[in-house]
Amino acid sequence: MVNIPKVDAPALKLKDLAQLHQLHWSDTEVENLTGLVGGHPFLVRLALYQIARQEINLAEFLQTAATAEGIYSKHLQRLESILQQQPELWDAMQEVASSNSPVHLPNVIRFKLYSLGLVKLQGDEVTPRCELYRQYFRSH
Repeated sequence: MVNIPKVDAPALKLKDLAQLHQLHWSDTEVENLTGLVGGHPFLVRLALYQIARQEINLAEFLQTAATAEGIYSKHLQRLESILQQQPELWDAMQEVASSNSPVHLPNVIRFKLYSLGLVKLQGDEVTPRCELYRQYFRSH
């Protein structure tokens, strides 16, 4: 019987996508990107595209992703604008981003944040969908 090691499926897919972009990344580089954006399709695709075009390297990307200078600045600012138009959503996202554990929110707020793609549901609680959102909304 062949012993096949357990492989994290999202990381494997991301490594395949990186190779399609002619990026020959190590597992560590794949894990660095995955750790920041999770498996969010738009965020992954934009990062790979920008890095493959050599508009930014992975190290610069990781340092600036959650800032106004990063490649996600317009995306993050759009989300911020939506949240600021509804102060209860803004306050809730700030609470979620600041917490190191899942946060219990009222149903309506929880599902609005989920619908915006900002949080993951864990039963009646939420966590940021990815580390990028945690970093950005924690600092704003």
